[in-house]
Amino acid sequence: MRVDKVVCLGDIVFGGPQPREAIARMREMDCPSIMGNTDEFFVHAPTPDPKDENGRRIMQSIEWTHSQIGAGASAF
Repeated sequence: MRVDKVVCLGDIVFGGPQPREAIARMREMDCPSIMGNTDEFFVHAPTPDPKDENGRRIMQSIEWTHSQIGAGASAF
């Protein structure tokens, strides 16, 4: 069987241990990608209630991921 094209079905960055490396690999491969549900959540995360512990943890994860990938990779 011959593969003509590889397409990433999303969920590239948020929640993973190496978001910067994941984006770099996608760029190296020049692989088209669609926005997965965690990608969309990462980009459009709602502001959680500060009293909600789970919401605070999610925001910490989002902030950590942003700190790892920077603005240019975030736009990717």
